Amino acid sequence: MCINSLDEVFSQIFVICFCTAHLLALLVATGISVLCSKFRIELLVVFQEKVRHFMDNKAAREKIAQELARESLIGISYCLPDKVHNSEGVPQSVNDEVKLPVINGDGAEKYRSELMSISDSQSLDTATSPANLEG
Repeated sequence: MCINSLDEVFSQIFVICFCTAHLLALLVATGISVLCSKFRIELLVVFQEKVRHFMDNKAAREKIAQELARESLIGISYCLPDKVHNSEGVPQSVNDEVKLPVINGDGAEKYRSELMSISDSQSLDTATSPANLEG
């Protein structure tokens, strides 16, 4: 039996602890023979050896570290708001020309606001053009 990831290790340990009847059937199917009285102890020894072998592999450790880093970054990205405003509070009335400062901004908001202002000015030009033609 080959263990490919840390998730498989944890899933097998879960099976050992909580699904002994199903695991016994699995052991019989895979040809691992254990005595019923020593069932859990021997299984733990077998899986400890497999975990130790898996963790000794440098490439496997690096892969696990990369996966943990990736999952941590994904978790952090879900926790952080898109924009973090300064702690002075939001003014009562916000003017279109006055923008709130963005901490940790990447500049995308600046370009987005420029595009919106261009779009707004073009829509105002087209809205006033027909009125001028009629008058």
